[in-house]
Amino acid sequence: EGLPQKTRIGLGGIATSKKHLGIATKDKGVYLYDFKDEIWKSISTHTQIIESNIGSLAIFDSTIFVGTQYKGIFTGGIG
Repeated sequence: EGLPQKTRIGLGGIATSKKHLGIATKDKGVYLYDFKDEIWKSISTHTQIIESNIGSLAIFDSTIFVGTQYKGIFTGGIG
């Protein structure tokens, strides 16, 4: 629950860490799973990232990395 009806995920668009589970969708941005509420929650994903063709996702500790085809890699903290 919490994901858009039609969600496209690219190769490498799923990532885990000790505390987090995330997916990078092609057209709706990045989502993290909330284990407490048992729901996927959208995290703020800048339009530039989505338009750059999201490809891969990695999570290390409390930092998320989103790889794109056209604009490189974006990082951000997970709160």
